[in-house]
Amino acid sequence: MSHTTPDSSTDDSLYAATPPRSGVRLGTLIWGLIALLVALWSLSTVLLDWTPDPVLMGIGLAGLVGIALIGGGIAGAARQRD
Repeated sequence: MSHTTPDSSTDDSLYAATPPRSGVRLGTLIWGLIALLVALWSLSTVLLDWTPDPVLMGIGLAGLVGIALIGGGIAGAARQRD
């Protein structure tokens, strides 16, 4: 068996073909959205003196996060296609 070393020019062209990543990371955006919604929920219970149903709020939060994840996946797939 002969061992060959890869040519350095092919390694450089491989890294040059991948564009640099830009934009906001989806995970950071979703965690920020969750933190914002929890803060608004806490603020609304103090200022408006009402008690929202935690189960309903959890279901709504899970739905919003799911929609954000699906949208991010579609956007990422569309960006890779270009």
